[in-house]
Amino acid sequence: MGKKLCYDEINLIHYSMFNLVIREDKMAMITTICAVGTAIAAVLFSLWMIKQLFASN
Repeated sequence: MGKKLCYDEINLIHYSMFNLVIREDKMAMITTICAVGTAIAAVLFSLWMIKQLFASN
């Protein structure tokens, strides 16, 4: 016949899907941190530009 598997396929699939969910959660957290950082940088840059505009007048 075929080679008999020495592990439980269902548990292996469950373990793989659990790891995938953890990776997606980590990626979502990294993406959120990057988005918040970019928004803060944009606000600070805008405030700096407004300051420069009024300082030159």
